[in-house]
Amino acid sequence: MRPALTDVVAGTVNQEMSAVMAEACYTRGQEYLREGYEANSGPTPKYRLLGVGATAAISTTRERKGANRFWVSVATKERIHSYGSVLGKGTRTRAEEDELVSRAILFAMEGSLHEGRDSDRLITIGLDGVEKLEHLDSSRDPGTLVPKFLKGETRSIDSLLIDKDGVTASEYTHFQGL
Repeated sequence: MRPALTDVVAGTVNQEMSAVMAEACYTRGQEYLREGYEANSGPTPKYRLLGVGATAAISTTRERKGANRFWVSVATKERIHSYGSVLGKGTRTRAEEDELVSRAILFAMEGSLHEGRDSDRLITIGLDGVEKLEHLDSSRDPGTLVPKFLKGETRSIDSLLIDKDGVTASEYTHFQGL
């Protein structure tokens, strides 16, 4: 078993952790595909690769401090789509919250395949009227940040994260309330 590709502190339920996990999953998927291509002497198959990362703090049988919440991220070739919400505490059973997070994972995957066109959605998450879904959308292409900003296609940059290898997957992020 390989070590995790993340440097984020374990135990955190936030968008950054789910995005790092999705990025690591996407990178691992690329490695598996490369290994498969090398072993396959036939024509190169075409795949739509998705990396999925999810983190959640949901109902348990013991008293737990903090809000019930989740973050789900899906990495594609071009973008990382992240969805998260704070859930009403005590309104669902553990099984119901587990199902809700599972539906959020499917919702995020579906959104990534449809490139965010909500009109094409078949899956709903099941949040109640008070719970809001946050959607964060990040570019995976470090070369797009500055040109998009200079062309006026991106009005603001909320965060910029640079590591020793260059700009990371969460190079810029903007919030959209859904």
